[in-house]
Amino acid sequence: MAVTNGWGQAAKNNTNGYGKLATNNIGAGSIYEDSWAGDTALIGVTAGFSYSKSSYENNEADPTPTITGTAGGTFSAGSGLVFVDSGSNTGSSTGQIDLSATTVAAYTITYTVSGVSSNVSLSVTQAFINDYSMLFDGTNDYIQAASTSDAIINFQNPWSVSWWAKWTYTAAFDCFWQFGSTSAPLMYVLAWVNGTGIGWQAARTTGTASLFYNLGGTLNDGDWHHFVFTGDGTTTDCNVYIDGSLNTETPTSTGATSIQVAAMNNIGRGYATTGRFFNGNMDSVAIWDTALGATEVTEIYNSGTPIALDSDTGNYTSSADLQAWYRMGD
Repeated sequence: MAVTNGWGQAAKNNTNGYGKLATNNIGAGSIYEDSWAGDTALIGVTAGFSYSKSSYENNEADPTPTITGTAGGTFSAGSGLVFVDSGSNTGSSTGQIDLSATTVAAYTITYTVSGVSSNVSLSVTQAFINDYSMLFDGTNDYIQAASTSDAIINFQNPWSVSWWAKWTYTAAFDCFWQFGSTSAPLMYVLAWVNGTGIGWQAARTTGTASLFYNLGGTLNDGDWHHFVFTGDGTTTDCNVYIDGSLNTETPTSTGATSIQVAAMNNIGRGYATTGRFFNGNMDSVAIWDTALGATEVTEIYNSGTPIALDSDTGNYTSSADLQAWYRMGD
């Protein structure tokens, strides 16, 4: 039997004096849940929240959670995590994490409002450090990456090639890299400095397969630029991304037949060519046996800061398809 006390609260089993009286201490208009047990949580209060990712590198923009529950609470976490507004691991009203000040570790972050709490697991990881690149002198510097017998990629299947480069000169046909084959008919895929922009070609010495791009823009500005070519393997056509964005220019010439090339021969000059040496810096040449999607390319570009390609992160999910990654000394 319950005995009504105060403002609509009840004492449980109070007929013999052993029951507990719950006291309404914040006003008659409030509604309480299980008040006989002394619980002061308002009915309808929730503490839901989330971050956009479950893992962040410590050089990324400081993330702020989205509160899906009741507003007005505070955030706390284990020692080592630092919130921007509190400067410590407790007492934050925003939950924004100061990634650069936070120790690399896994954390449980708690949001508490009106006595109700919920937790989110989140990791802060060490950012990929990319301090070095290869400088090519434009005269005789190049890297012999593989022989024609070292199979890396088949252009008759989905594929992608990515690299970073910076240069200041104007050239008509100096190569970034070239894939090639010595089997008949001779087949090749290459990318080159084309005036102030870049060019790309897939071709064979016989037959009709050929694709030729001349991509505009003032890219010889001495700043780092990121390039990605992707193809589906059914034709020589491809998608071209520059600094994370899809290039909409159409190829100068096209061919109807795909070609098959197995190995990247040279980085910094054309295959079996005495000239055509690149003059500038290059970094992180990578090859996948899959066609990267637009969101993956944007993640790899990462606003101009390279990411590690041998592990998935954010929208980049193709690390298992990575066939080669020439990190150029870093």
